[in-house]
Amino acid sequence: MTDRPVLRRGSQGPAVAELHRQLQRAGVAAPLTDPPAYFGAATEESVRSFQRSRALQVDGACGNDTWAALDEVGHPLGSRLVSLRRPMLRGDDVRALQHWLNRLGFDPGREDGIFGAATETALREFQRAAGVAADGVCGPETCRALERVGGLAAGSILAVRERQQLEATPRRLAGRRIVLATIDDYMGAREAIVAGLVALGAAVDVVDSLDAVAATANTNDVDLAVVVQPFNDPRCRVAYYGIATFRSLRGSAIAQRLDEALAECYGPSDGAVARTFGVLRETRMAAVVCQPAPSQVGGDLGCLAAAIVRGVQAGFEQPPGEAPAPA
Repeated sequence: MTDRPVLRRGSQGPAVAELHRQLQRAGVAAPLTDPPAYFGAATEESVRSFQRSRALQVDGACGNDTWAALDEVGHPLGSRLVSLRRPMLRGDDVRALQHWLNRLGFDPGREDGIFGAATETALREFQRAAGVAADGVCGPETCRALERVGGLAAGSILAVRERQQLEATPRRLAGRRIVLATIDDYMGAREAIVAGLVALGAAVDVVDSLDAVAATANTNDVDLAVVVQPFNDPRCRVAYYGIATFRSLRGSAIAQRLDEALAECYGPSDGAVARTFGVLRETRMAAVVCQPAPSQVGGDLGCLAAAIVRGVQAGFEQPPGEAPAPA
């Protein structure tokens, strides 16, 4: 996470100048014609264009997720040494490495652009198989080995593993462990959501902030993380983690059922969508973000809570036959 300020239309100063530089480095298509260090209409459209390209929340404001995504642009695989570090290395080169390892049958975990322990293990396994130094560092020699064998890539081992896990897991909510965060205007729905899930046999860990969701979920190895928060993107009511080359199968299935349930409160939407929100990306297991539209904030929280319980239950017990592809 970054501690840089949230920028939006009307902001000005050095942080906006840095934003302009990063947008230009990212090659954003929208023309950036605002005065230097001023966040006007052109900057907002450029931010929206970048957010759409990276599957972020398209609200035109530069917050933590957008800053983080901008920082990761401009690192093609081979442009720097990639290895396990603290804090963990992030970037497009890490995501590219994960994609190739995944396609070659070495399981790096999710293609999230974060170089963690699973990626290091998969990299070392590939290096041993390719006959290069198994040092867990992706440098020139390892990149050349990836280029040599890249044509042998047959398919995603991660997708196969996820599918097998889904098929082997009993379809029931009872016994599942869930992390729940209800943010700002939706705090009032928390008690009813917890009560509904517990009545169906689930255990619920309640957290108070987005930052605590991934930490709690990953530490306790839960089955699902659910976030309910306000938002400013009318095209995204329920989101799961997904990019062009990967999607969370369980996350997308539960997100689709949640979107169907929420239609009873808020009407139909365009369906669940793949996004790269920080909380979705950082959480190693299935995670979903529910975001009723701004005009619906303060509506019937009882209906919202009941819909979330129904959607989560249906996601586990009656998953869709085919989850939606990334939008």
